[in-house]
Amino acid sequence: MLEALGKLFTSSENPIRKFTGRIASDLDLLCTVLQSISESVVEMAIQAKYTREFGAPTYKDFWDDFSFHLKDGQGLSFLSLSKLCMSFAGGLSDILRNGTGNIHMSVMRDRLAKCRLKQTSKGAEEAHNRIFEGVLLSRESTSQLITEPHASDIVKASRIPNLNDLCRFGHLSGVPTNSESNPAANGMLCLIRHNITRLEVDALVNSTDRASPSPRSLDKAIFKAGGPDMRKAISEFGICEDCSVRLTEGYQLPCKYVYHVIPPEHYQSRGSSAEAFRKCHSNSLGMALEIAPRTIAFPAIGAGLLGYPRFEAVSIAIEEVQKFLA
Repeated sequence: MLEALGKLFTSSENPIRKFTGRIASDLDLLCTVLQSISESVVEMAIQAKYTREFGAPTYKDFWDDFSFHLKDGQGLSFLSLSKLCMSFAGGLSDILRNGTGNIHMSVMRDRLAKCRLKQTSKGAEEAHNRIFEGVLLSRESTSQLITEPHASDIVKASRIPNLNDLCRFGHLSGVPTNSESNPAANGMLCLIRHNITRLEVDALVNSTDRASPSPRSLDKAIFKAGGPDMRKAISEFGICEDCSVRLTEGYQLPCKYVYHVIPPEHYQSRGSSAEAFRKCHSNSLGMALEIAPRTIAFPAIGAGLLGYPRFEAVSIAIEEVQKFLA
């Protein structure tokens, strides 16, 4: 039916007998609803494709979820909405060819207009933008890795799930933080428990000491994996101030660059230490602007030998990155 409707505009065999402002408006209505349906199906297929090999929801799971939300939001099943669009397209085709259409055109028009209203309301528009951004990121930056990799595996940034996906798949739940929910930023923020020296990213952050290298386990691992050239570069920095950041190449690491940040020497109190850890993140992100890495990995700064609570350390990292992306 859609193909037949399209031929009316491209073929000279069946000239259009009637084309009014109402017809143009109806065509726009039909195209808007069909485009929304198509984008939803494409998003569903992409999500299923990038998760099917990692114990995540299957095509059927995504389809059931899509069907439920469509029925809940529009009051129509996918099949019913598709038939409505096809009947409306048939009516338009009859009007264009014969000057008269289906007697139920006004009823179908009202039903499709209600669907479009729900799809293009402010909330739906924001949701559509989040979906679009999520699709771009999930093609490259998210959703492939829902299960934890082996500690020795090199993990590409594109295989680390973002916060939106982790919540959607039930691996994370909402908890109170000092930041507002930002789905767009959460689509770029990824979370993984893994050996940071095995992450293939543009840059990673190393929590080190004023006089690098320190006895802390994190930077010992990074300096060991980075090789002698990294240790030589670090030795030239001298004594560094708290919260300052130094940059080196990644050398033998799978990353291109390493930001060496200096957290406070001692965990004093949650309040004062939290501010220092926040500054470590903001300074690292500020320096990142100089080389503009597309992907940067942060450890849970302060959660090692300093003994800062791990949950709060991760929360600080997420909040500071969200603030940077805002």
